[in-house]
Amino acid sequence: MNTLNKKEIKRLVKLGRAIAMDLGCDGNDTALPCRSCRFEAIKNMKEYLEINGYRFMDFERYETLMAEEVK
Repeated sequence: MNTLNKKEIKRLVKLGRAIAMDLGCDGNDTALPCRSCRFEAIKNMKEYLEINGYRFMDFERYETLMAEEVK
């Protein structure tokens, strides 16, 4: 069983609050967060998921690996 340490839990709480704040931004009065807030939320979500054990591959690296596999 994977458990989180105190540092990871503290970081998840901070990231969760930041994600909620980013997605709650309505500076353009459109009920849609502005572009910069959406991208900040995505960055924070990625870190949140990584702390929970998810791993991501860089798209350019993926394309390189796929191209080599085809050869």
